[in-house]
Amino acid sequence: MTDTYNETFSTGAASHEPFAPTQRQTIARLTGLAAGLGALLVLTMVGIIAANGVGPNDFESLIRFGTPAVFAEQIAIHLSMLRTIYPFDTIYVLAYVTMTFGMIVYRGQITPFGVLAIIAVLATAFLDFVENNHIIAMGIAASNGIAPSATEITVQTVITQTKFNAGLLLTFVISILLDVDSWLALATRWLARLLIPGAVVAMLAPSTTLLYISANIILFALMAVIFLRRSVAR
Repeated sequence: MTDTYNETFSTGAASHEPFAPTQRQTIARLTGLAAGLGALLVLTMVGIIAANGVGPNDFESLIRFGTPAVFAEQIAIHLSMLRTIYPFDTIYVLAYVTMTFGMIVYRGQITPFGVLAIIAVLATAFLDFVENNHIIAMGIAASNGIAPSATEITVQTVITQTKFNAGLLLTFVISILLDVDSWLALATRWLARLLIPGAVVAMLAPSTTLLYISANIILFALMAVIFLRRSVAR
C-alpha cells in the first residue's frame, strides 16, 4: 500500500536538500500565508463589486457599456469604487507574486518550469499594475469632463487580455510546480488546470469573468491549506 501511494504521488516531486527542515517549514508557512491572504483579498474585492453592481472588469472594455460616452459616464460615477478596490488589488498582486516565488524556493531547485513561472508571474503583475493605473487615469479624466476615446479603451482591453493570458500561463505552471504529496494537492493541481479552459467561458461577459475570479478563491484557499499543513509537518 505504501509503495502504491508513493508511486501515485511521485510526479511533481522535487529535491529539497538545499534547505534544512525548519527552513522549508518557514518557506511553506510564508507561501501558505500569501495564498490565504490572496483568497481573502479576492473575496473582499468580489464583495465590493457585488455591493456596487459594477466592478473594474466592467471598465476593461466596451462590452458592458457599449459606447465611449456611456463608458465615460459610468467610470466617473464609480471612480470612488475603483479607488476603494485597487489598494486591495495591489496587495493581491504582492500576495500571488510571493506565493509563486515561495513555491519555487520550496522545491529547492530552479527548473525550466520555475523559470517560466518567474517570467509569467512578473509579466502578470506588471500588466496588473498597468491595468489598474490606466483605468484609474481614465476615471479621473472622465470625472473632469475628458471622456476616454475608443482607442484608449481598446488599449485597455489589450492590456487586460494580455494580462489574462499571462495569468493562465502562470496558473498552468503553478499546477506543475505544486508537489503532489497528498490527495488534496492532487485535487488542487487539477482544479488549477480546469480553470484554464474555464477561462475561455469567462471571457464571454463581465458576469462570467466575475464567476471565474470567484473560482480562484477556492484555488488560493486550497494552496493555503496545503502549504500551512506542510509548515507544521514533521
